[in-house]
Amino acid sequence: MEHVFNPTHPERVVARRRVEGRDVVVKRYARGGADEVRAAMEALWASPFGASRPARAMPEPVARPVAEAPRDEVWMSFVAGEQLATLTDVDDTLSRLADVACLLADLNGSGVVVPRRRTAAKLLLSLRRKGDVVGGRLGADVESVVARLELSMPQDEHLVVNHGDFSPRNLIAHGADLVLIDFDRLQMADPLHDVAYFGAWLWAVDRVLGRDGSWGPGDELARRHAARLFDDRPDDERRHALAFHRAVGLVRIATSWTWMREHPDIAADVLAEGRRVASGLPVHEPRVTA
Repeated sequence: MEHVFNPTHPERVVARRRVEGRDVVVKRYARGGADEVRAAMEALWASPFGASRPARAMPEPVARPVAEAPRDEVWMSFVAGEQLATLTDVDDTLSRLADVACLLADLNGSGVVVPRRRTAAKLLLSLRRKGDVVGGRLGADVESVVARLELSMPQDEHLVVNHGDFSPRNLIAHGADLVLIDFDRLQMADPLHDVAYFGAWLWAVDRVLGRDGSWGPGDELARRHAARLFDDRPDDERRHALAFHRAVGLVRIATSWTWMREHPDIAADVLAEGRRVASGLPVHEPRVTA
């Protein structure tokens, strides 16, 4: 007997199951990829971010009984609790930004290396594909943001492990701990990639709720994250990277959220903010190659 958490997502069904007196979460990957996710989770569990971290930060990977589990499943311990925020309630998030920054800095500094690499160039290529999919006015708006970002790509990139979908919806409040879930998008990216996406998520939720978007919480998270994770880039380079990845995050949100597809006027507002953020970035001179 199992309880399915996301019945409308048949490509990646997530279910809770009772196995040998223990509650486990089973995630099925209809299109493959389970082995890569499992290996990444096991590497994180063996790192300072996993079993040895004083405050729990992630579910424990659970070995699959060979007789029961097909290879397209990932098993992990069940973590009781509630999402830190939803599209209609972000109050708990704003009060726990220090904990969020600590968790993310520990992930970035875990030393884990995963196969997926997301350089600035690859991120923009992905955004351009999303723009082609949405098409029409929104597609043209996406292209205008991407074209501007191409002129301002960070040129010296140091990649660390990032969650890839770091938002309050993937953080579970488990007592005093915050537990990160959903490791499908783990990637090597700029240390500020997840920081920027988290702030962009909160900015977009403000618009969903009919408020003016605010970068205040995102700025606070960036300050707290910088205080915990060593980054020897000059301040102007870090500010550049944060703004670049914020614009990337806004485009991704406008083109990927189901809610945005149902509210194209808000999606257009989010893209307009992405264009405004991108327009404030310095334009790099083309590099001369021999």
